[in-house]
Amino acid sequence: MACASGLGFTHDSASTEEFLGTLGRIETFEPLSPETAREARSYAYAFFVRHPWLVRSFEFTFDFPERGWHPLDRNLTVTARSEGDLHRQGDLDEWARWVLDTRDQDFLATQRPRAGQPA
Repeated sequence: MACASGLGFTHDSASTEEFLGTLGRIETFEPLSPETAREARSYAYAFFVRHPWLVRSFEFTFDFPERGWHPLDRNLTVTARSEGDLHRQGDLDEWARWVLDTRDQDFLATQRPRAGQPA
């Protein structure tokens, strides 16, 4: 599977400490060049649009209060009512296989909507 690290548009870290240090000085980084920004957008398009994870067992709800947006203003609501529902929906099966059976860094779903089900 593809991984964005090492492609020239990320700041890669070898440890948690290094990641936090990078995050702490993120405002000092130069903007990406137009070519590098195009490459990053192409990667994001392939990752998020061409291989989206179509979820049916839960839904995301977003809260954008008047006080402003915060990255933790999200909620996850489980829509499956039983373990059987989870298996019938099938959206967590492929993800579980990725978690348990691969060493791939990125999860790229291959599952497409089932006939009669919304994307």
